Amino acid sequence: MKKQKSIMPRIRKAMTDGFDATVQILQTCRPDEIFDAVTNDTKVTPFEMANYPAGVLSTTHNGQVVKGTYLTSLKEIHTNIGGYENFYSMLYDEESKRVFANMSLYRVYPFNKLANDVCDSVNPIFFDENIIKTGKTEVFADICDPGEDTVSPYLRHCGRYSRIYVYEVFENPGEDLPEKCKDIVFRKTSADLNLDAEIKERLSFIKIDASGAGINTIEGAAGHIKNHSPKLAVNISRFDTDFREIPSLIHSINPNYKFYVRHYHFNPEKPLPDMKTILYAV
Repeated sequence: MKKQKSIMPRIRKAMTDGFDATVQILQTCRPDEIFDAVTNDTKVTPFEMANYPAGVLSTTHNGQVVKGTYLTSLKEIHTNIGGYENFYSMLYDEESKRVFANMSLYRVYPFNKLANDVCDSVNPIFFDENIIKTGKTEVFADICDPGEDTVSPYLRHCGRYSRIYVYEVFENPGEDLPEKCKDIVFRKTSADLNLDAEIKERLSFIKIDASGAGINTIEGAAGHIKNHSPKLAVNISRFDTDFREIPSLIHSINPNYKFYVRHYHFNPEKPLPDMKTILYAV
């Protein structure tokens, strides 16, 4: 009980002390000790705390994909904190480190202020022009979920391009696009999408925001990534393992990338806002 009481002050201190303080907590406290301390602090039942939605997907021991919870996310970061440390060391700027520190601590203590404090409400998601530079020769591949407005955000924020490939499960592709838009190719996506086989011309920008597609799409685009270093903008908040697995995979294919992380909110008025954490690799 004495140790449990000491955990919450350390967590609150980590909110200002940064990522190393979070690592120290995870290295010196068991998951059940952290869970009990956070449960007591939030004054909810252990069942409610254990099943508090984490906003990510998780994979069970038998391979079943389920909605992630606070408890599954806590166990993920506790077991694999070395992978988080590795990614943190690769981040290129201080803002990325601040964002990643807060969102890592959020998995230990799901306090909305941690996410709110690093939310980028100024720059467009996936197309932050401070990081992503585009030009008239851009060959852009957009891998997205069904029903999302895919091309319009690119046209609005980037404008120029040579060709755009959109991979989505769709009914009426491109029906809302201006007539003047040309050289936009719509194709159906799949769990085993292989961009190396699908697209023979040189890709300069790949955006990935489709459920469960991160790892598979990157593996299927390994040739493009290794040989041509296209700009990458990847949602790393789909699975609870994305924070460590996706950047590690990209780095193993091409170690020359610079990594940035930014965080965005949708419907922030909700008790649990819709959130996306985006990895930029350039």
